[in-house]
Parts: sequence; structure tokens; C-alpha cells
Amino acid sequence: MKFNIKKPELPPEGNGSGVIVDVVSTKVKRKRGGVYDAFKLVIELATTKKDGRRFYVEKTYTLDGGGITRLQKALKDWRGGKEVGEAELENFDPEAEYLSKTCLAPIAIVHEDGKPTAHVGTLVPNEPALVASGDYKRQKPEVAE
Repeated sequence: MKFNIKKPELPPEGNGSGVIVDVVSTKVKRKRGGVYDAFKLVIELATTKKDGRRFYVEKTYTLDGGGITRLQKALKDWRGGKEVGEAELENFDPEAEYLSKTCLAPIAIVHEDGKPTAHVGTLVPNEPALVASGDYKRQKPEVAE
């Protein structure tokens, strides 16, 4: 029996130029317990893998107490310093805010559970020069039961 075991190819560290190609509603299970509503942004980076395809990274925002505070800070940075109030979050539409927008995505390689992973820092808008490759297929939204 033979296996083709290889390390995952990770994007380079630093500010990666990217375009947000999907906004996905999801659930996040915390290590301390509890399941929270969340959304994740899928970012297609300009940098390419050895095979010529672009890297994809994800940035997830949980919608619990601390997660909402982090989202407000992220939105403030994304909007160039404009404060985000509680009333605005009541009707917040992450697709309208982020989908198809170009960004700088700070990438750091961290080890989670012994595996190297690309961690995405705070996103900031970037010049709209990057266009999505078209390789990514948007995920279907979860159906509420």
C-alpha cells in the first residue's frame, strides 16, 4: 500500500492582495463549548500555488458577544475609521459589505493542533485592480430547519 503524503501548500506570509469571492453563513463550535452563528469570507489571493492556481483563505466572524465586538472593530478598519453602531448591526448584510471587493489580507502562518495554518488578520480595502479568476464556485447557503 502506498500513500502520497505531502505537506499542505500555504500562501506566503505578509499582506496578500485578494478579492472576496464568497460570504458563507456557518456555525462555529468553540473549544470552551457552545455553538455560535458566524459568517466566513472566502478570499482569493493574487499569489499562486506551484500548479498556477490561486490560494484561497478564509476569515471567520462569530456573532456572539466578543465576536460582535471584533466585527465592529474590523468594520471600522474596513471603512477607514468610521464607527459602527449597534443599530447598524441589526440589519448588517455581509454580502453587501464584502462580496467582490478587493482587499489586503495580512497572512500569518500559525500552528493549530500541530498543523500549520494560514491565519488572516484584519482586512483593509485595496485598489480594485484584482479580478477573481472564476475558479471558485460559491457555496450554497444553509437551509434553516
